[in-house]
Amino acid sequence: MPTGADISEVTPAISISEGASIEPNIGEAVDFSGGSVTFTVTAENGQTRAYEVTLEVILSDENDIISFSIAGQVGESEINSENKTVSVWMGLGADLSALTPEITVSLGATITPEPQETDFSEPITYTVTSESGIEQEWVVTVIPGIPTQLDIRGTIEITVFPNPTLDVVNVLSNEPIDYIEVFDSNGTKVLLQEVNGNKEFSINLAEFNSGVYIVRITTVGGTFYTNRVILSK
Repeated sequence: MPTGADISEVTPAISISEGASIEPNIGEAVDFSGGSVTFTVTAENGQTRAYEVTLEVILSDENDIISFSIAGQVGESEINSENKTVSVWMGLGADLSALTPEITVSLGATITPEPQETDFSEPITYTVTSESGIEQEWVVTVIPGIPTQLDIRGTIEITVFPNPTLDVVNVLSNEPIDYIEVFDSNGTKVLLQEVNGNKEFSINLAEFNSGVYIVRITTVGGTFYTNRVILSK
């Protein structure tokens, strides 16, 4: 039986010889949770034969983080099932020292440490253990300083395209741009580009690995705009 199946009330499909009877009866719900169940078949001539039937639940090997969220975060968390990482963006001024996440893992799996108030000033490693006992480490990084919609709007109008991109990202602004910064999903600054007051500029991300990046554009007037860009090669 598949993982999560309730075997305490199962109605098996049974075929027996013509004229015979069976106990428990055909169509009757049977509790297999306590181990094997004896089915006794009585032939038309009265002879009986007992059959021991056991149902086994196949334990799942799945050990993924399905969802991860923190109150007040900006946008959706990025869950990378291939690299086993989770990235969460928080707004300006967020205190990372005492955040309580809500986490959903694979059916039947467990997670340690359990979701509780946690200091996310540094990446946190969680271990997800599948129902079958297979462990998988996941690294969760909470990235501070990402403005909310109210932070970034104002009078500045900036377009960042294409998104997703294979390499080059174009930036168009209604205000002169001072510089552009690019951060990876761990919050590490990987690029700083001086723009020197231009309103149009392109940045090349070809040297970086595929993933999610934060592009922060700061204008000459000190206003800044942040946009999440997906690099997909």
